[in-house]
Amino acid sequence: MTNYDLNTTPIPKLIARYSIPAIIGFVINGVYTIIDGIFIGHWVGSEAIASITLSFPIKLMILSFAIMIGVGASAHISISLGKQNPKKAEEIFKNAFCILLLLGVVLTVVGLLAIEPLLSSFGVEGNLLNLSLTYLGIALIGSMGSLFNVGLEPIIRNDGFPQKAMKVMIICALVNIVFDALFIIVFQWGVAGAAIATLMGETLGAIIFLHHFITKKSNLKIENLGYRVKNILNFKTYDKNILKLVLLTGISPFVMEFSSAIVSLVYSTQFLKYGGSLYVSAFGIVIYLFIILFMTVMGLCSGVQPLISYNYGAKRFDKVKEILKITGALSAVIGIISFILYNLFPTYLINIFNSTDMALIETATTGLSIFSFATLVLGPVFLIIIYFQSVGDSKVANTLAIFKSFGFVLPLLYILPMYWGVIGVWYAEPLSGLLTLITGSFFIHRAFKYQLKEK
Repeated sequence: MTNYDLNTTPIPKLIARYSIPAIIGFVINGVYTIIDGIFIGHWVGSEAIASITLSFPIKLMILSFAIMIGVGASAHISISLGKQNPKKAEEIFKNAFCILLLLGVVLTVVGLLAIEPLLSSFGVEGNLLNLSLTYLGIALIGSMGSLFNVGLEPIIRNDGFPQKAMKVMIICALVNIVFDALFIIVFQWGVAGAAIATLMGETLGAIIFLHHFITKKSNLKIENLGYRVKNILNFKTYDKNILKLVLLTGISPFVMEFSSAIVSLVYSTQFLKYGGSLYVSAFGIVIYLFIILFMTVMGLCSGVQPLISYNYGAKRFDKVKEILKITGALSAVIGIISFILYNLFPTYLINIFNSTDMALIETATTGLSIFSFATLVLGPVFLIIIYFQSVGDSKVANTLAIFKSFGFVLPLLYILPMYWGVIGVWYAEPLSGLLTLITGSFFIHRAFKYQLKEK
């Protein structure tokens, strides 16, 4: 989309044009994990679901670095374009590209060395440990493709190609579905088949995104990128000020994702401690069901990020507020609808993943009824954090990200089960979301008062 479009097109139309492709793309991206759960739940078993539940947070730790670079770079690319400074936008991209490449090598090596002692430290053992190591080993070997798939997606959207990002995610999800069926049902490769199918989809996405920039279809005119890659270990070729901006802005989603991964592991260990492996499997199913909601809200809010950044850079604060009001209302409606569906049709939803293990179905139903209260605050909380990321206020964004993903929920995970047992573990997420919303509302009110004075 051109700068002229951003200046003159009505805000509701812009939100639709940017958010709908982002929502579809994010939901399709979430399908990667859900598809694994469906195939594993029906054709391998509940213990395999538990292994995926334990493995996914560690994979998320790896991907959180790509999210940091992708979101941090894309926000400042959009701000630079809003200030009519394409040269700086191009320089931001080149620095981000090289950092992603370097991270791919480092994280693969470190991950392969650390996964077994990390899982063992959380009390994972026996066949559950073997299944988890199989899935993670394959995911880590191909993590370079996963990192570029995740890291380049927000940059593509901020480059003016939100629909292309959406189409790529759809293609990759279809690839994942086809090969999941082939590897798990036909070849009976179990969790290894699920890992390979997911990796193939993510790597394909990375290749298409890279092709977009290499063939100069991008609005960003990338020059001398080959020279940068050849000198990737020469830190004199990096712009330290740009890296600082990217990292400071990207650290917020990084903290959210990385700490969410840690929290997810703590959830699993607390369920193991107070309820056993059955509760880990039930927790996995509840998380699968929440992925669609989370990705929908994330797509909606991330879709408006370029619009917030551009209008903030152009000092059109009235348009920024209009974007927030419309997006906030939409995210609240999505949360309410999800809450109703989770509580009216829990058995039908859970049966998507397993329809034969009655103990698992009963446990997951109880957990879903409690966990669903988090849907009522998820959208507004995420939008507030996205706003501060979009305007480059990394201090507030990082603070809220810590509260949301780490600061509130971890203490609750240890305190509540002491009094309520395993039921207390389920209540940690909705309570932490409510506390984060209260905190975020204070910061957003203060930011609006400052903008009013500046205007």
